[in-house]
Amino acid sequence: MKYEYKLKQQIFKELKKLEREIEEIENSKILEYYSTNYIDLHTSTKKIINWYKKMLKIFKKLLGEINEKRKSK
Repeated sequence: MKYEYKLKQQIFKELKKLEREIEEIENSKILEYYSTNYIDLHTSTKKIINWYKKMLKIFKKLLGEINEKRKSK
């Protein structure tokens, strides 16, 4: 049980770090620069960011389901 808790805490920590990194990329001037000079690179970067956002939602949903199952036991 203690191991599960530590693992869960680590997962949440990594998810928060990933969220911050996504926000930094979105808010940075890098995308604006690339969007004017390298349109293809900008488009692929946006696709990668959107993929990470989808993965974040999936992980959060899975963690929520795991919590619900544990509470119902």
